Amino acid sequence: MIMNDNISTRFKIINELLEKKEPLNLTAISKNLKLDKELVFHHLKNLKEEYIVAETDDKEYVLQSIFYDENVLEILNSGMKSIILTILRELKDAEYEEEQLMEAVKNNLQLFIETFATEII
Repeated sequence: MIMNDNISTRFKIINELLEKKEPLNLTAISKNLKLDKELVFHHLKNLKEEYIVAETDDKEYVLQSIFYDENVLEILNSGMKSIILTILRELKDAEYEEEQLMEAVKNNLQLFIETFATEII
């Protein structure tokens, strides 16, 4: 998978929190991932702003609860597979790179969210 450094670092942080299944502080995350504290803090701040990570009163970090809910993950995974398969069918005769597929999936999901979010609210 092609990832830029920012996405790769964010993925590592998310994966660390998901695997540990418990709140972790900045020092623990940095140490476990062998990454600079300032870099990890920068990404945690952005992940908090995007409502992917929450900070506890004890200055520890956890993923939002949907990441720990097996039912939600199963539904999201199934939906993602359907989206990717549909896009691949559309692109079957075209030459494309993995980066283009990732962008197509991202754009389709964003449009879906923007279109149907008003029904949720």
